Amino acid sequence: MYNFMLHLHSWTSWILLVLLVVVLIKSLLGWINKQDFTATDNKLHLAFVSTVHLQFIFGLILYLFLSPHVANGVFTDFGATMKDPMMRFFGVEHIVGMIIVVAMITIGRAKSKRQPDGVGKHRVAFVFYMISIFIMLGVLPWMRDLAPMFRF
Repeated sequence: MYNFMLHLHSWTSWILLVLLVVVLIKSLLGWINKQDFTATDNKLHLAFVSTVHLQFIFGLILYLFLSPHVANGVFTDFGATMKDPMMRFFGVEHIVGMIIVVAMITIGRAKSKRQPDGVGKHRVAFVFYMISIFIMLGVLPWMRDLAPMFRF
């Protein structure tokens, strides 16, 4: 079950990154070109945020229930976890960073929806999602050679 969920979490992250790039480009173009926020834009943002939340659930299942590294390392000896770079990354940095990313994306979506016009919706979404991608890239394991880019 652990390997299945790890692969699912890994591959969903690629779908998430593709959606994020598409949403960022559409938001930037909508902001710059002063375009209306269409029903298609709304559906795309909804799909993106839903995928973020799904990915977060997969990660929490791994972290809290399935990962032998977290269960046998982080929760048993936190001091030793902080001394081991790999354990610290997966046990603390990755989860905390991704909680911040999920919060930023969720807040960005909520604030974007409340904007009175399409340009404001595009602008707010772009700013929040752009901040999120920088945080996300900093806490992805393959950015630090701690995990393979693709799991097979």
